Amino acid sequence: MIQDLLLLVVIGFVLESLCTKMSGFVLDAIPTTTFSLLIVFIAVVRWNLWGLTTIPILAAATILGGHFHVIKGLASVYDWKCYLSIALGLLVIGLDVIVFKKRGTKKTVRSIGWLIGIMLFNYFLYNFVQLFFYRLIANGNPFVVGESLYTVVVKHPVDGTDIVSNYYMDYGVVYNLLGLAISIIGAIILRSQGVMNNVVDKLVEDKENAEMLKKDEEEFKILESSEAVEAEEESKPAVDSEKN
Repeated sequence: MIQDLLLLVVIGFVLESLCTKMSGFVLDAIPTTTFSLLIVFIAVVRWNLWGLTTIPILAAATILGGHFHVIKGLASVYDWKCYLSIALGLLVIGLDVIVFKKRGTKKTVRSIGWLIGIMLFNYFLYNFVQLFFYRLIANGNPFVVGESLYTVVVKHPVDGTDIVSNYYMDYGVVYNLLGLAISIIGAIILRSQGVMNNVVDKLVEDKENAEMLKKDEEEFKILESSEAVEAEEESKPAVDSEKN
C-alpha cells in the first residue's frame, strides 16, 4: 500500500506543480487543482480512505506551481490560506467511498455514467468547500463575496505598460475547468488500463479465484482417479474369462 500511494504522490506532485504553473501562465488564471482531483480519486478508488493521505503533498504541489507563476500578483494568491482551503476541499473525495460501499467499486467504475457523475460531483463540491474555507480563513466570514479581492499593478508582458488587475478566488469553479477535463478524461483512460480498481477487493477476488482453481484441480484429479479405477475393474472380468 505504501509503495502504491507513494508512487501516486510522486507522479501527482510533478504533474500538479508543473500543470498549475503552465496553465496559470497560459490561461492567465489561478487554478487550485489540475491533476490533484484525479490523483486523489485514484488513490481513494484503490485504497479507500487511506487514499486521502496523498492530499497534503498534492496541495503543496499546487502552491509550489502557483508560487512560480510568471505574474507576481497571481503568485501571491498561493499562500498558506490557499493551501489549507485546497487540502480541506480535496477531502470531499472521501465521500466517494460511500458510493463504492453501496454499489461496489468495480461496478461503479465500469459504468461511464457513474464515473463521470462522481467526477462532476467531486469537482463542484470541491470548489464549494475550497471557496467556503478560503473565505472563512481569509475574511472570517464564508459568505462575504469579494473580500478575497487582490488588486495588483503588473507590467504587461509585451509592451511593459501598467495593468491594474483584480483577481478573485471566487472564480475557482471556472479556473479549475482544466482540472475537471483532466479528471474525466484521465479516469476513463485509466479505467480501460485496469488502474481504476480497489486493490483490497482485487486481492480478495484473486484469492477466491485461486481457491476455486485449486478446488477444480482437486476435483478433476479425484474424478480422473475414480474413472481409472472403474476402467480397471471393468477390465478384470475380461482377463479372468480369457484364463478360463
